[in-house]
Amino acid sequence: MENSVLHYMFLIFAGLLLGTFFYGGLLLTIKKCIAVKLSSLLFLISMLVRTLIVVGGFYFLSSGNIYNLLFCFSGFFIARLLFRIFIPVMVKPINSGAQ
Repeated sequence: MENSVLHYMFLIFAGLLLGTFFYGGLLLTIKKCIAVKLSSLLFLISMLVRTLIVVGGFYFLSSGNIYNLLFCFSGFFIARLLFRIFIPVMVKPINSGAQ
């Protein structure tokens, strides 16, 4: 099953799940940071946990094969694009006052 299409589809799907976990966690962290007093600590802990889980997932899924890693990362990148397209921008641009 090492070179089958089903195997690579599984890796892309796993990358999608990792990307959804990472960027979904980022979205939840940003929403929670508004109401929390120590928002920088919450953001730092969330970033460390999300990064460790995703890097561990990439390491586990790659099995030492660069092609497995590339397919998994392509799923992660697709998740990034989907979040970028379907999640509206929550931050309004800062008006510098210069007109």
